[in-house]
Amino acid sequence: MRSLPESEGVKKGGDFVLASDGATRVVAKSRKMSKSLGNVVNPDDIVRSFGADALRVYEMFMGPLEASKPWNTESINGIKRFLDRCWRLATEATDATLDESTARTLHKTIQKVGGDIEELRFNTAISAMMVLSQELQKAGSPKIGVETLAQLVHPFAPHLAEEMWELLGHAPSIQNVPWPAFDPALVVDDVVEVPVQVNGKKRGVVSLPKDADEAAAFEAARSIDKVASELDAGTLRKTIWVPGRILNLIVR
Repeated sequence: MRSLPESEGVKKGGDFVLASDGATRVVAKSRKMSKSLGNVVNPDDIVRSFGADALRVYEMFMGPLEASKPWNTESINGIKRFLDRCWRLATEATDATLDESTARTLHKTIQKVGGDIEELRFNTAISAMMVLSQELQKAGSPKIGVETLAQLVHPFAPHLAEEMWELLGHAPSIQNVPWPAFDPALVVDDVVEVPVQVNGKKRGVVSLPKDADEAAAFEAARSIDKVASELDAGTLRKTIWVPGRILNLIVR
């Protein structure tokens, strides 16, 4: 058995085979990078192909810092698409106003990214920014939202953020701008999604006002066919209600 560089293996059906003949099966195993194994990735090659920001963001997006993570060059394409979307948002920025839904997403992302940076949870911060960029795109690239996105992106992709900031008509450097603040009123949902269980097994989800009481939650749960059928087939013995979190019905 010998080690092969990633470029010599291709996926065929549910297996990996040699790219050169397509008949020899390759056993895919993750190993630590080592010069002796010939599986070291040259960062200069990645920078030439995708840019320094993409390499930087991908390394932070791979997973928790303390975890061992397999390198997959193809996955950088997803990061590159995210960064390209950020750039397009800056080039297409409009004077459109933020609707309530987008404003809530924006302020939740500010809160999320700020907290994740403090806790070194870079991968989840990047995920939140990806969602925000998609929402801003759907909302018509409102400049006020794109400006905030550039500020959030800056610690992760500094070169891109600087270019976005200048393109949006600002000077000097984005580094001189204070970190954005979130509105506490916009990070609290008026409506929450509450899972409904019967005897500990999930049977559905109901949307409830954040201050809904047990009676309202129970009535909403009865609208779920699976819940209604189990209630009709047995006797409700106990209701476990954690406000805004979960409703568990014990039926015998």
